[in-house]
Amino acid sequence: MTVEEVYTNAFDGTYVAWTEVGSSPYLHNTNTDYIDKLTSKTKTYSEGCWSFPNSAGSGTINSVKLRFEDYRTNLDGDASMDVYVWDGTSWVYVGYLNSYHTSYAWEELDVSSILNTWDKINGAKVYLQTSTATLTDTLYVRRLTRKVDYTEAAIIETITAKNFPMLYLSKPVKAQELISKVEGATITKVANDFPEELIKSGKAAELKSKFAT
Repeated sequence: MTVEEVYTNAFDGTYVAWTEVGSSPYLHNTNTDYIDKLTSKTKTYSEGCWSFPNSAGSGTINSVKLRFEDYRTNLDGDASMDVYVWDGTSWVYVGYLNSYHTSYAWEELDVSSILNTWDKINGAKVYLQTSTATLTDTLYVRRLTRKVDYTEAAIIETITAKNFPMLYLSKPVKAQELISKVEGATITKVANDFPEELIKSGKAAELKSKFAT
């Protein structure tokens, strides 16, 4: 399994009822940029929308979560932040953040059932809305990430017709190199294409392939 977590990289200003501090998109990975809102007993306030870079992932999606770093000033109050996510067709309410802490801490919401395709993951947007409060609280949010856990599609290379020696070389960080010496074989590639280079000719042709694991 592979886990990819990325910070928001864009804020479109559709809703701007909160206070933005610092540089857009405000909820990226810094300690100085954030948003805050003093809640009201009678009103709700919306802020958004945030989006994310396209995922580098592929294969089977195991889970998708939205993670927020936030806090609030008055633990005796009952204010919270409602979270909405765009699923490609409509806005979906996914839950709320209590922010029951007086310093920044992480909270997360599982959106696996909503962002259940790669197109939905790549097109996801988020906005926040305060709930009404019995007592006034100030809510702060400093970071927002999208976390995807997935299983990559298998890479299969099938070589038929001839027997040949095969050698797996040392594995670099992101690629594994397979060198096969073969004469008169038929090569069938399944699931993923990868570059091939014929580097030697003669009685036996040497075929070098590199593919990501």
